[in-house]
Amino acid sequence: MVDLKDDAWFVANKGKQLKSGGSRTGFECLADADSIIKEIHSGFPGANFVEFNVWNAVSASSLAPMFGEIRAISKSGFFILMERLESISDAQKTATPTMPDWLGDFWPNNFGQNKHGEIKIRDYAMVSLGEALENAPRYRRAWQK
Repeated sequence: MVDLKDDAWFVANKGKQLKSGGSRTGFECLADADSIIKEIHSGFPGANFVEFNVWNAVSASSLAPMFGEIRAISKSGFFILMERLESISDAQKTATPTMPDWLGDFWPNNFGQNKHGEIKIRDYAMVSLGEALENAPRYRRAWQK
């Protein structure tokens, strides 16, 4: 289950900047060395909300081991706390997991490995809802077997 924390907790626990992307910046987490804090640069916190929702959707499925775990989100959505995944080497890029088609923007730099050596995707804020819906399993009525 993902924790809900005040923004002040994230601000107080932001350490050294790790990486900055198009909409977010990653920071070391002072309270937990096995986690990072992702902060939205400005504007609407859409990327964090998407990752939060994707994690909630996959966390209880067979897909969970392929995704970096979201551990907390701020009340504003401007911060998330995520499992820390270190960059992988060029040789490890062929070991990245096969990901669902609905996940966009997966390229080798969006994968990392945790302290146990497991390779996971660490940025999954871009998804294709149309692709996910088109490939969703067919549904049946509750009375059908």
